[in-house]
Amino acid sequence: MSRFNRLRGKTSNFSFEELKDDDVEFCLALIKKVIIGQVLLKGPNIYTLVGKSKGKIVGLITGLVPQSPQVSVNPRIFFLYPVEGKFARQGLTVRLLNEFIKAVKNRLPNAGFIDVIVNPRNVSFVALYSLNGFVINGFVQGSSGSPDQVFLRGKLGE
Repeated sequence: MSRFNRLRGKTSNFSFEELKDDDVEFCLALIKKVIIGQVLLKGPNIYTLVGKSKGKIVGLITGLVPQSPQVSVNPRIFFLYPVEGKFARQGLTVRLLNEFIKAVKNRLPNAGFIDVIVNPRNVSFVALYSLNGFVINGFVQGSSGSPDQVFLRGKLGE
């Protein structure tokens, strides 16, 4: 079992698909609920995956996945969010993470790592990534109103 597959026997009725144009507005509204600012959902080097249950979006993950293997930037997760806590408890965040990593491996089979930056106060997400094979790769202490940041890196190759 891959270290990215740690659901420990939990099952769910989620389906996963790449973000469609029809779903962009809903996902943008979802992100705006959580953060202020603009996050790219769709673009040439952006990959967004939505989790659905009974046809409704229940979570999303978005990040940088360069189209060209010649690009020397590691794939990076920008945003992972379940619509409600109950979906996270049902394993949605882990499943979204696993499906995103699977897509990265398919698009960039030679990519060695995937990066994510997390606010250390968000202990549940630091734990989520850590329990799924990511290791702390760095830390930046915030100043003048900017938050502290933890840099985590997950190894893609097995």
